[in-house]
Amino acid sequence: MKKNKGKVSLYYSHDIDEYIKALKEKTKKLKKIKFSSYKLKYKNGQFSFLRLASADIKPKDKILFIAAGIHGEETAGPLTILNKLKEIFSYARKNKVKLIIYPLCNPSGFSQMTRYNIDGDEGENGNNDYLRYEMADGTFKDDIKKSNNYKAWYWSSEITKKLPLETKTMHKILKKEPLTQVRALLDLHQDYISSVSLPFSYHYSFGKLGVYKDIIKNIKKIVPLYKNRMIDAGFCEVGKDGDRSNCLEEAMLSDKNGFVIRHDGTLPDLFYRLGTPYCITVETTGATPLQEAMAVNMVWIKGLVDLIKYESTK
Repeated sequence: MKKNKGKVSLYYSHDIDEYIKALKEKTKKLKKIKFSSYKLKYKNGQFSFLRLASADIKPKDKILFIAAGIHGEETAGPLTILNKLKEIFSYARKNKVKLIIYPLCNPSGFSQMTRYNIDGDEGENGNNDYLRYEMADGTFKDDIKKSNNYKAWYWSSEITKKLPLETKTMHKILKKEPLTQVRALLDLHQDYISSVSLPFSYHYSFGKLGVYKDIIKNIKKIVPLYKNRMIDAGFCEVGKDGDRSNCLEEAMLSDKNGFVIRHDGTLPDLFYRLGTPYCITVETTGATPLQEAMAVNMVWIKGLVDLIKYESTK
């Protein structure tokens, strides 16, 4: 990771050792942050799964949970956490919201700039695999789109053992977290799959989307919304020649504010089923400059803190 006048550069060399070193240094300078590390032992290397959290989380505290870097090549999330760490924790403290952050959910993918881990293990349904739906006929699905017609839901680790190592590890750690206190879940991503040559932002969510109107207003000041568009990124196999014709049935239409409602078994879908009121997946297109992608992430982080604070005053 390149440095400039002692500061970590936004335009990094995806050097994971320097990323972790810089994150540790920044964490030490800030008060009341707990830094934890868990070993991930792959066939092709060993990496560290990181957890940051407010050190003084009490039973009645409300929590914003942030995950970043599930897909290794999507670096804007991890870099937002690294470069804006002080601002994030300061804003949360000011508004009496506690934080749990997994800043680098796929460290080996980050280190080599690949979507999946260093062993190339995609599991059954990729590495953002947290939920299975049992259907009326007894079969299991991870993606039921907008539907709410299902018999029961389960953590995917209760149904299958075919999960990538970083995903298995997250399941284990998550089950020890104070999940009932989490009021918002933010999963930071970038879309390098869709063939879009311009900067845009869109978002996956559930429930009453009108509560995000102020957030959407601020995002539009940074990048346009990818609204009223068919989106299939991550949900279909693209032909070697780039043919996407078989993706049409998997695509879903974003609304006028760039929202897509899709129950797809990912981390936000799990938290939604657990009862978390605000569950968001942030997406900025690959053509979005890093600074702008990070700015969109910060709008969501601060906006969700504001929503949690407002909820506390009602």
